Amino acid sequence: MKNGVTTRSCLIAVLLTLPVALAGTAALEAAVLHPADPGWLGPDGKRLPFRSHEEAEEFLLEARILSKETIGKGINHPLKLLLERDDIRAHAIFRDVAVERKGARFRNGDYQHHFRDSAMFEVAAYRLARLLELEGFPPTVKRNLGWREGTVQLWIESAVDERERIQQGVKPADVSRWRVQMQNLRFFDNLIANSDRNQGNILLDSAGRLWMIDHTRTFQRDSKLMSPSSFWQLEGRVWRRLVELDESTLRRELRPYLGPAELDALWTRRNLLVEKFERLIQERGESLVLLEIARLPALRAGL
Repeated sequence: MKNGVTTRSCLIAVLLTLPVALAGTAALEAAVLHPADPGWLGPDGKRLPFRSHEEAEEFLLEARILSKETIGKGINHPLKLLLERDDIRAHAIFRDVAVERKGARFRNGDYQHHFRDSAMFEVAAYRLARLLELEGFPPTVKRNLGWREGTVQLWIESAVDERERIQQGVKPADVSRWRVQMQNLRFFDNLIANSDRNQGNILLDSAGRLWMIDHTRTFQRDSKLMSPSSFWQLEGRVWRRLVELDESTLRRELRPYLGPAELDALWTRRNLLVEKFERLIQERGESLVLLEIARLPALRAGL
């Protein structure tokens, strides 16, 4: 399902005018936006005034609902909300899926003996990304809207999904950084056992940022890595946070959203990833495996 966006021709024109960076140190370290600007946009296309993730989360928790509409795509029928608080308006997506059953087979052929499709996994993925300082996740909170409890996530305005990007021949503003972000994405999908990553839930916004959305089918109880051969690099900052992450912190932060079996499997996958990268570093050298690039300034706020 796509959290994203209607106008195509104008957006494609904007994206095509973005400079395509060459693969090199200078390109990787290019700063595009002010470090204090998270890059979140309102319905009018202007920057939202949130200075941190915490401010955005507070807005999502407390803003009143001006309107809601069903999103046409997606099997779980999420709602697109228009929220307002203190004269600030922003779109958000509300999900309340809560499915649990024994036995499910996924697109890649994997079979899960126990399957959950849960809106709460959206918050768990967001909180875990924050722990790892992993960029590209819209602020997400758990909220009861009165008729149903679910999750509210900031809507990414002016974005195309990966399918549209490829079809239209749109290139990211910084191809090298995009590739690093894709390595981060594959790492994270293996960490959270994401069985539903597809081109429709990878977004590129008008400033060239990558966003990861739709994580309701994650955190399954299978402790093995889903596709460990699909990546062999990781941003150095994320790697250090992964190594530093202790089990008690992980369980404390995610216990409101995950069950004991899901937490156990997550910690096992974390250990497998640590082993994988320790082995890669030993075999190939740290400089080839851990990518020490400048953080994308527009996504830095609040981490």
